Amino acid sequence: MISSELNPEGNEFILQLADRILAFNATQPEQKRITWYGANYLLTFDADEYERLYQSGFTGGWFDITALDDQNACAMRTPYRNERLIKNLRIYAEATKRQIDLRQRPEDSGSGTPLPAGDGRDDEIVRWTMFLGNPATTIETIRNTLHAANQQGLPGLFDECGIIGITRVFDYEGLSESQHPSIYSVAPDMKRTGYQQLLPSFAFPSALLEVYSEEEIPEMFDHLAETYLSKKYKRTRCWLGFVQQNATVKSVSRWTRELSKFKGIQMGSRFELDKIAVKEYQTLFQEDKSNSDADKMAMEIVDLFVSASLNAFPDVFESLDLPNTTEALQLLTPYELAVIAFNSWELIEGLPAQIREISPQWKHDLLQFCVCAILYRFNILALPKYGNFFIHKQPINSAIQEKI
Repeated sequence: MISSELNPEGNEFILQLADRILAFNATQPEQKRITWYGANYLLTFDADEYERLYQSGFTGGWFDITALDDQNACAMRTPYRNERLIKNLRIYAEATKRQIDLRQRPEDSGSGTPLPAGDGRDDEIVRWTMFLGNPATTIETIRNTLHAANQQGLPGLFDECGIIGITRVFDYEGLSESQHPSIYSVAPDMKRTGYQQLLPSFAFPSALLEVYSEEEIPEMFDHLAETYLSKKYKRTRCWLGFVQQNATVKSVSRWTRELSKFKGIQMGSRFELDKIAVKEYQTLFQEDKSNSDADKMAMEIVDLFVSASLNAFPDVFESLDLPNTTEALQLLTPYELAVIAFNSWELIEGLPAQIREISPQWKHDLLQFCVCAILYRFNILALPKYGNFFIHKQPINSAIQEKI
């Protein structure tokens, strides 16, 4: 539906439209039932209204949220604040997930009309979008957004998050001369050029350009969306590649042999140092990264070493403010791990400097491997340029400590 929005004065019109499309679909054979899309304000639907929309074949269309930050919302003159926004995001995520489940199990829909099937991958994920590239965005806006999202458990509700990182600018907005260097225009051949009033023109938030380059801002937003605002990072882990990059047959064999000497630590029969196991290791390091079985074995090896190291060297993990049990590690979120890393570690090339003093060498290498594995599992880029998003004046909050 081509529109500026369908529900600026309430939901009556869009719900009547949905009911009429539902009635139309009921008269059509399955292959001719339609789906539809239109722009709406997200924050005015309850769970039953979402169900009426989705039953009619509605596939989405929401105005982007500027941030989870009330000061940013005020600056952007949005008609909502965090309390209302977060409540409605939960309703939206739960309602969308229910419709995906019903499409996969149409016999449970409870209506006489089967739901229109999705025609693409986006129909099978719960996704939200943010306009974090709005002109009022600052480092603090992003910091507050990540904190609020984690505190409310929002990343666990969404399979993906999309972030719009640039703003369309117009000459009538009275742009100052100081803004011009940060604005680029797009020529007819789709190449960027300097600011020209007659061409579509865009700009990144000026506050972010003080810290990041134009190339770094989209990379940073992609990382935040994948890691701290959705579950997408879980689908991007390649454990085979991780093992091949961070270990060798020799180191794996040495770590297994040394850990086996610790009382109460069982390395498991599959990983005993016999000829079969060594041959498995050698084969593993030669495998192609597309081999799912090899990737599963690599993940098992990583889990084995992390678990055994937690048992063998709990004091090291405690000194890093990391959980010292496998169970506690599983409760950690990417955001909480980033807070720990940027607030508690002296970082050297993305790793805690505390590991540098550990000896003997095999123990140093094993613990470095395990910390790398924990960071990789949660997709944490412990880079100084991202630290400002996670630095807090107060110690890590007690809720995180209690959970860990």
